[in-house]
Amino acid sequence: MKQNVDYGFDIQKTYLEMMLSDAETFVRCQGIFDPSLFDRKIQPQAEFIKNFVNEHNTLPTEKIVNAQGQVKFEILTGLNE
Repeated sequence: MKQNVDYGFDIQKTYLEMMLSDAETFVRCQGIFDPSLFDRKIQPQAEFIKNFVNEHNTLPTEKIVNAQGQVKFEILTGLNE
């Protein structure tokens, strides 16, 4: 049985916030991280994150990412493995 999973805007935004909150999580996802697959509202920021990491070898802060678009991201705390 195939499960229909909704990866709408809110879930995608949460995934990006999780990656911004924990560099290890981003490193684990980096190989499959494709900004073009994100909702068009957050695609520019996802692309910015990817390019920033490639250029600086570190994650940008949420303030830097927030300056790149209208959607505001926040760092998540208390994440468990």
